[in-house]
Amino acid sequence: ENVKFDEKAFDYLSRVGSEKSLRYALQLIAPARLCAQTCGRELIEMEDVEKCTTLFMDRSESLKKAEETQQRLAAKKA
Repeated sequence: ENVKFDEKAFDYLSRVGSEKSLRYALQLIAPARLCAQTCGRELIEMEDVEKCTTLFMDRSESLKKAEETQQRLAAKKA
């Protein structure tokens, strides 16, 4: 994708890929690039990747939130 990362951002994204999933880490690249560009940079920095990990959930987090919501809704009906 011809994307440039500073070393800390690249290392962080690599950790995210190994701890969560490679697919999730790869999906963070585009929004991280947009975050950098809105700040007037072409180089993706650590703060850009961190921001995207707070904005977007990986599959396991998403499933957990859906289950919690389902349980809350079931409790309200009871």
